[in-house]
Amino acid sequence: MPGRPIPAAAIDPAGSPRSICCRLQENNHNTLAPGTQTGSWYTVWIANILAGTIVLVLGIIIRAFNASGLIAGYNTASAEEKAEYDEEALTGFVGALLIAASAILLAGGLLAVAGAPGFVAGASWLLFLVIIIGGVVYMNTGERFRR
Repeated sequence: MPGRPIPAAAIDPAGSPRSICCRLQENNHNTLAPGTQTGSWYTVWIANILAGTIVLVLGIIIRAFNASGLIAGYNTASAEEKAEYDEEALTGFVGALLIAASAILLAGGLLAVAGAPGFVAGASWLLFLVIIIGGVVYMNTGERFRR
């Protein structure tokens, strides 16, 4: 039984059949938003920009409006426990921490858009985690925000 004929689109200009991998890569187009490209690069920079913007807004809200209700752990503390802490200093530090962390994510996303190597956006997430974990450790050691 003879095989199916190879479609003309599957033959490269030199006349040899192309692999299915090459054909799939050529047909990688976005059917939901025609005219846009797909791929992990776009996903990464969009994630950086989106997450950085959300963290920035939260940091500004916490810092500018002393929104201590947005700080995990502090918002569930009893009134007696809350009285032991300097709320203004705590919200100022947490807000500044989030603003600094968001700057790292936004920089990673913008550098990815500008054509920086692919590891830059990933490295920004690693640095984001280091800043957040370091800030949490700093806040919870040395009783820095107690009255």
